[in-house]
Amino acid sequence: MKKVVSLWLVLTVVGTLSAQPQCLMTARFDTTTMVIMTMPSGVETAVDDSVMLGEYGEYRLRAIVNKSDTMSLSFTLTEEVEMVNVNLSLSQSPFDTRQSVIFEVERYLTPLEDVEVVDCWYEKAADIVEPVFTVKNDSEDTLYGYWLPNYFWGWVEVLEDGVPVGKLIGRIDVNFVEGKPFVPKSSKAATIGSFRWGVRVGRDYRFHLLYYNRPQTRGARLVRETDTHRWFVSNKSWYHLTYDFFCGLEKAESR
Repeated sequence: MKKVVSLWLVLTVVGTLSAQPQCLMTARFDTTTMVIMTMPSGVETAVDDSVMLGEYGEYRLRAIVNKSDTMSLSFTLTEEVEMVNVNLSLSQSPFDTRQSVIFEVERYLTPLEDVEVVDCWYEKAADIVEPVFTVKNDSEDTLYGYWLPNYFWGWVEVLEDGVPVGKLIGRIDVNFVEGKPFVPKSSKAATIGSFRWGVRVGRDYRFHLLYYNRPQTRGARLVRETDTHRWFVSNKSWYHLTYDFFCGLEKAESR
């Protein structure tokens, strides 16, 4: 069985576009790893449990494993960036003396102006229903999904007084046949997970969907092998679309 240790850093931009960003970065990591961050001003610091980022510009993250093996990735914090997720995970297979290291940076961007969720529906009312969201693409770009290029699977947060209190991801299955592309001036269905995950009626929700305007795979690729580690790296941007809705007894009502 593989032994897995993960580090997750979440940076959330707070405030107006005219102000300097206030980004909270929280971290969890194993004692055998550390991350050194260089801020746009040139200040270098070790990543602790949390840190506020308040500068636009380029951030450089250097992952250090077992005090010696390192890999660096960078991202640029602009007004377009809503959130940055950084993942550093280690796994050890009993059939390999080397550790596999996955080092990922994902930026969530404000959605394209001409792409929006215009409807939410389900076939019949019940205590638990399976919403389907209609996404309209009025842009000039063909759009591509996060998990598979021609499928659009998101997740929902449960809201109480507008505050997220829970998250429903659904089941993801990437073994789907090739679908039709999401071409400009068309609409496409989006669901919670691959199989229309159900939600309970009578509650408020926020649907989240990631997409991009050019093809890209979400996985990390092998970039370096040493005597002790195999490094897999990913550094990508995704547009982040949200849609708040109330799941009523007869239909979903947009708020």
